[in-house]
Amino acid sequence: MMYNYAPPHENDTEAYIGMIVNETGLSRDTILNTLSSSNRTKLLGVIMKKEGQQKGRIVTTNIWPD
Repeated sequence: MMYNYAPPHENDTEAYIGMIVNETGLSRDTILNTLSSSNRTKLLGVIMKKEGQQKGRIVTTNIWPD
């Protein structure tokens, strides 16, 4: 999955995989559809961390007034 999601021509894919392995305890060869709900949550958490998602609040604005 990571070679498609974060291809080497745009990312350090091996470092990304290493981060996932280190922070989740999953094997780099784990098949996605075999993950438990808990492990999917762990994987998503690492991806969100790597991609820079931060906790916060959603603010909506009307940038195009009527």
